[in-house]
Amino acid sequence: MRLFYCLWLFVLWMNTEKSFQQNEVRCRLTLPPLEGTMYEPAYRSVFSSGDTVRVTCGSGHWISNPQDTSAVITCNDDGEWSVGPECQDFLCSNPQDPLVHFWYVELGQFRKFGEYANYRCKSGYKRTNGITRAICTRDGWRPNPLCQEITCDRQDIQNAHIVTNNKLKYKYSERVNYVCRDGYQGSVTRTCGENGWIGDSQCTDTKCRVPLIENGIVIGNIREYDTDILHFECNVKYKRTENRPSVCTEIGIRAEWSPTPMCEPVKCRLTLPPLEGTSYEPAYRNVFTPDEQVTVTCGEKYWISNPRDTSAVTTCTATGDWTVRPVCKEVTCRNQRERNVNSWDVYWGQRITLGDTARYRCRSGYKSTDGTNLATCTRDGWRPNPLCQEIICETEDIPNANIVNPKWRYRNNEQANYECKEGYEGRPTRICGENGWTGDSQCTGAEQEGSRPW
Repeated sequence: MRLFYCLWLFVLWMNTEKSFQQNEVRCRLTLPPLEGTMYEPAYRSVFSSGDTVRVTCGSGHWISNPQDTSAVITCNDDGEWSVGPECQDFLCSNPQDPLVHFWYVELGQFRKFGEYANYRCKSGYKRTNGITRAICTRDGWRPNPLCQEITCDRQDIQNAHIVTNNKLKYKYSERVNYVCRDGYQGSVTRTCGENGWIGDSQCTDTKCRVPLIENGIVIGNIREYDTDILHFECNVKYKRTENRPSVCTEIGIRAEWSPTPMCEPVKCRLTLPPLEGTSYEPAYRNVFTPDEQVTVTCGEKYWISNPRDTSAVTTCTATGDWTVRPVCKEVTCRNQRERNVNSWDVYWGQRITLGDTARYRCRSGYKSTDGTNLATCTRDGWRPNPLCQEIICETEDIPNANIVNPKWRYRNNEQANYECKEGYEGRPTRICGENGWTGDSQCTGAEQEGSRPW
């Protein structure tokens, strides 16, 4: 039994020794050959068949293929790794691109990942997307392609159409000629260039078109305007910005209306009070729009609207005028030509203001109405009114007498003759004067000559 046990231990030891021999170390890792390279696990450098290791490369390097920055590698039975465990620099070489005219990297020279290189494209081609230089990437040089053909899409020009070479796309340096439509003139060409079409010539309008006037309307043909002067009207509460007519004028490459036909809102303006004591309500504004009202109050010796009014309400109209001119005027009286006034002690054109007086004289046959021969300047003009009145005497009765050829009224210096009644003597005569009747007014009776007999 003891012999059997020892034999079993010997066999077990032989098998174990054989297993150690079969799992003998076969694969090794050196220190990272490039900066940034890492291994996982990182604490070993010797591996057995079947063991795996993750290799991670630094930026700008690759393993397995240029697209991979990491890979899992396996230790093979032959002691080799399934993939070489070393990271490699990513390099770009001088590309053999048929569209590149010149490359600033010598043949056989390389650029590392992220480095740039300058280049020029062949005539008729330009660098893709307008870049200025190529960059080395994991997918090779970018952009890809490095150069693209220069083309221009067909361009439509206002008021013109293509005469020759009409197509959808044009190549570099191709030229397109246009002809202007009726009513326009000019020589229009475009050339396809690296950055698009070259040329800015336009078709010039030979006549002015009907404009769209805000807050106004054109009078005349609404399609074309063949005359040189534009006729238009502004809407209610709007007016022309300029009073002079708009004339069709060549300005630059176009024919345009000058001045530009425009309508602006109507405004009524107030100047500062021209006379002392004048005030406006509201007082904080001097510009108003149609239908707005202003109360104007004048000073003591002034008037507005008519001489009797010292205040008035005026309204801004749609034409920019006021219903009542918002200016106060001084109350004045002038030497007036009145038919019954003979002379004034006021020279012609002299200004007499409210409350002033002036002396005057009436012509023959007339007298001062109030007997003073002084006229006073009032808001209603000179007072009294009339200044002179005709001298008139009403028929007067004389005791014991009858008037000869009687009438109702007598004028200045007219004479009234009387006859005394029977038993009386005398021929009374009365004369109409400025102060009434003057003259003899007595009829003498016989009994007055002596005393009565009793």
